[in-house]
Amino acid sequence: MKALKDSTLPPRTGIARMIPSWEYRHLKFAYRLRFAGGAFLAASSALILAYRAYAWAALFGALAASQLISAYLERRLARART
Repeated sequence: MKALKDSTLPPRTGIARMIPSWEYRHLKFAYRLRFAGGAFLAASSALILAYRAYAWAALFGALAASQLISAYLERRLARART
């Protein structure tokens, strides 16, 4: 017989359902890690751009932008949850 799932978190709606459950439980850690990763990728993109490898710099810039946007959305979600 299966035990009932006892969840202390309210049901998630909207964009919160796209975030994995372990990451949703630790949103502050997750968005800080994403900001750090996005900053590292942006710095890497700037360094690669200094060597005039434009395609690689664009790739790293796009990855940095996606990380920073998702970190911003997770930060807003974490602040709205508290």
